[in-house]
Amino acid sequence: QSTSNEINISTLSSAYRSIDCFHDNWSGLVSNNQFLLLDQHPNLCLFNKALTLLKQIPWEYDRISDMCWSSILNNFIIITKNNEVFQINENLTSIEHIQTIKKKQWLSSTCSDASLFLSTNDFGSDIFQFNLLSSFDLIKQWQPPKTCSYSELIHNIACNNGTLALTLSNK
Repeated sequence: QSTSNEINISTLSSAYRSIDCFHDNWSGLVSNNQFLLLDQHPNLCLFNKALTLLKQIPWEYDRISDMCWSSILNNFIIITKNNEVFQINENLTSIEHIQTIKKKQWLSSTCSDASLFLSTNDFGSDIFQFNLLSSFDLIKQWQPPKTCSYSELIHNIACNNGTLALTLSNK
């Protein structure tokens, strides 16, 4: 018996539409209630709900590691393989490098209502919490064994209703 929070995979319809990805790495993907943002290196592509391409802009920074959406800022947050963090508005007209977040080997990102969470790209990953309401000030840092074991890597983090979910791998 399923509850309203469960998804029955067998009831899903076939693919509505697909988007070709042009490079050999996995494409970053993030959405809000209106748009889907896709990393099509060397471009960022903005799609509407019907998956119609609305805008494409060149991404002139390093390769993207991950992206998330901040509903409080109404901005996408992008982390790069060069350890930088950016925010970009949903129309892709304003890109801002977030200088207050120190460069680390960031791998994954997610937002809650008031916080940005970033995980590091190393075994024994750390998780950092930044305040979205005060210039991305650092709130807290968690280290192993609270985040994961020293032989585990956090690949992805997601936040839902105040709970962080992690996907991990072992050495």
